[in-house]
Amino acid sequence: MSIPLKGLPPCHAETIIALPCLRIGAIVDNDVRTEGDLRSALHDLFAARFDTQISFLTIGTDPARAYRAIKATTAKRQQLRAPQAAPVVNGTRALWCARLYGPDTTALQQPYLPYFEIVAALRKDLLSIQFAVPHDMSDLRDFADKVHAILGNTRLRWGYQGFGFGTPPFSSFGQRNLLPAHERFRAAVMSAFDVAPEEALFRMDNVARRIGDYTPGIPDMGWRTYVGADYRDRLGDPAPARGGCNGRGPRRGGLRHRRARTRMGDVNAGENLSALAAAYAYLRPAYADQSILDKRMWGDRTPAEKAATRGYFQRLSKGSLP
Repeated sequence: MSIPLKGLPPCHAETIIALPCLRIGAIVDNDVRTEGDLRSALHDLFAARFDTQISFLTIGTDPARAYRAIKATTAKRQQLRAPQAAPVVNGTRALWCARLYGPDTTALQQPYLPYFEIVAALRKDLLSIQFAVPHDMSDLRDFADKVHAILGNTRLRWGYQGFGFGTPPFSSFGQRNLLPAHERFRAAVMSAFDVAPEEALFRMDNVARRIGDYTPGIPDMGWRTYVGADYRDRLGDPAPARGGCNGRGPRRGGLRHRRARTRMGDVNAGENLSALAAAYAYLRPAYADQSILDKRMWGDRTPAEKAATRGYFQRLSKGSLP
């Protein structure tokens, strides 16, 4: 396995299965009065920065279906942006998904970076938002801050921003192949957030019947993490600034992580993990039970897979740090 990163040697050799990137994700309430404005604002921000690089797109009504990517023509992109892109069935919003991709000339040899996705998934009252953009772009922080400002006008249930490794949705490489990389890159976000994060965020009876009862919560963190009001009461007073956190307002209902002076948390390069470790310790009470993270975010089909999955989600815990 090779996860190349400029300036750093690969953690393994042979096949390129993922690309380094800045990953941004959020689960927000799907307010029918403002959903069109939110989608337009996010699309316009992405298009303003990556217009000439946007090469492919998919639009559909089944978020779990691997639609064939088509050329991102001006007409098709306008269809994605328009309010009617989200279909209405029997007076309510139906499931739908829209994804924009960069060219297929990346090392993965399939469309990916830069990437934008907005999906109404298992729960139609929620929207899932994802970005993956090149980790070395010069205006990366400006882009992240602009996304942050737009998300500030939503009711966030959970969200994150962080450097990590990513693969296109429905990639044949498989998210599980990324697991060993967490042992070296402790800050890297690698979770498969396209695999029903609602099941970790909210207790669902059908899931509990399959895996046993569980306490829902946030599934992961980045160098900027949003914790919704559903889990805010589990946390104590805002962590000190040196721990990488500061409080946010009641509408956002979460936390913003900052001052994490690390990118991927490369232990071989001696990157300082103290801020992120302190942030993890503060956020840990808001996490979902490990059982739902094992089952739904990656898997525990074999003892090795279960150990690797658990190691990833506990990669910043005190006992696991080098």
